[in-house]
Amino acid sequence: MGNADPVQLGIETAEALQQALAELLPDAMNVQIATVNASPDQFEVLGLRADLPDGSTVQRSRIVIPRRR
Repeated sequence: MGNADPVQLGIETAEALQQALAELLPDAMNVQIATVNASPDQFEVLGLRADLPDGSTVQRSRIVIPRRR
């Protein structure tokens, strides 16, 4: 990973996180995230808030999502 293009790595990380969140909260809208820490094995999502179609809101201070291989 030392020679990886940081922009491409950022794009790939964002796409992987988007897919993971879509699986976790498939109908969520207005998803807000304060911080994401990404490692090769997992995402640590801090300060998540999302609205659901039934009018409820999901709020989590920390979620750890394993990366798919």
